[in-house]
Amino acid sequence: MLQEVRRYQYDAFHAAQLDFDAKGVNDFVSEVDRRSQETILQALTAMDPQAGILAEEDGGDRRPEGTDRWYVIDPLDGTGNFRARIPIWAIGVGLFENGLPTEGAIVDSYSGRVWSSWEAVAPEHPVNQLSDVQMWTLDSAYESRAYPEVASAKRRQIGATVLALLLLTQSGFEGRASLDYALMGNSSLWDIAAPAAFLRQVGGALWIEEQGRLHDLTREPFDALAPQGPGAFRKRKLRYVASASPELARAVIDAGYLGTRR
Repeated sequence: MLQEVRRYQYDAFHAAQLDFDAKGVNDFVSEVDRRSQETILQALTAMDPQAGILAEEDGGDRRPEGTDRWYVIDPLDGTGNFRARIPIWAIGVGLFENGLPTEGAIVDSYSGRVWSSWEAVAPEHPVNQLSDVQMWTLDSAYESRAYPEVASAKRRQIGATVLALLLLTQSGFEGRASLDYALMGNSSLWDIAAPAAFLRQVGGALWIEEQGRLHDLTREPFDALAPQGPGAFRKRKLRYVASASPELARAVIDAGYLGTRR
């Protein structure tokens, strides 16, 4: 199913004309987003009809009573890149069970590569302190601030949060993670649901700051944030730090980068 959606997106990317609607400032949606989501929804509904669903585009949510299984879907993460004909975007599908991210699937729609959280392996040489950071990523919520402890490190902005967070769990040069940590303040739950399962699989951390408290999505059931399920987070933008190294994630928090010290 995801490969079917990926092929459709790839062909649409190379089409002569695409129309986009604005959802907000620098936030766009196209028929490609909507059609991709509908295909994924139909497949998940047929496969698991009792599960809840939170999907990025309006009209896709399903909130059954009493379910402890939720699929969280980003049908096309990186629509801005897609619109600009930059070949960096992804599909992300995450499954929460009993409040924890247990499975994730991510597709790089341009290359066709597919990742499953079950196959994720922790980087051989994780970075555990800020002084050793070489590569990290952030979004627009944090780009104007100074970060003296990592002033010599390289900052990268991918334009697709799902892929950026995936790179935290992928081994790069000399067995390090491709990106050491991510600091984000402008994401939605569908941006992080699939990568959260990868981070959980490799023993990493994803600390969300919500209403003055910190919550590690990889270890603490989601119910502590939203007893009624992920659907309650449809309109919330999340502030968080994520890393394959829990020690590094805590160091980022302790440095005050997230905005709240532990």
